[in-house]
Amino acid sequence: MKYKIIKNGIDDYTLSYKDKEINFKPKVGLVSELQEVNKKARLLMVKELKEQGMTIKDLIVEVKEGNKTIMDHSDKDFLEEGYITTMQGELFLKAIEEMLKVDYNQLINDIGLTTEEEINKFSEEIGSAITGGTPRG
Repeated sequence: MKYKIIKNGIDDYTLSYKDKEINFKPKVGLVSELQEVNKKARLLMVKELKEQGMTIKDLIVEVKEGNKTIMDHSDKDFLEEGYITTMQGELFLKAIEEMLKVDYNQLINDIGLTTEEEINKFSEEIGSAITGGTPRG
């Protein structure tokens, strides 16, 4: 195993890898910030659409099939998911830097994670820890 995330107490964790140990505590309010991400991302999307002279309705396509009218929300949903994912990623990177005092990409390289599977697993586990959950693995 290249790293280990240890829960020492209620709000006390250690990330251990190679010959290094980083002690950290979950960021108070991070969970509520993550819960606000969807709302903030949607607001940003609406704002940026407005700046381009568009509205959310412009992303919804009306499709007529016989006597039925179907509202296709796939473009809106795709764009919205992109905004949410981007904002979640930014918050995640900010939290890693604030709590572990290291750049996320530098940490990935330092640990020696090379595959997408390893990086995703680590991200999931450290994400759980930085929000105060119990790390798996």
